[in-house]
Amino acid sequence: MTRSCFASPLLQVSPRNTVLARLFVDLFRDSIAEETYDAELAGLQFSLDYAGDSLTVGTVGYNDKLPAMTEKMLGLMRSFKVDESRFELIRDQVSLE
Repeated sequence: MTRSCFASPLLQVSPRNTVLARLFVDLFRDSIAEETYDAELAGLQFSLDYAGDSLTVGTVGYNDKLPAMTEKMLGLMRSFKVDESRFELIRDQVSLE
């Protein structure tokens, strides 16, 4: 298993930033569901978690494929665009919690 933690005080400097970080994680996970499903069938797993002041990226699976998967997921994170209809749905889910 490979895990990297990206800590920033900006993630929890305000309630707004905390909610935005949570929404980003939930929206990104939702956007990659189909791609990660295929990877999981091949024995690879990717995770993105939010914990207060940090985002944690993790990969599990065959060592020779982990760097490629991590690179692909980080590339998707950099170019991520929010789908408005999915935003509405996930925003409503987060507001219910």
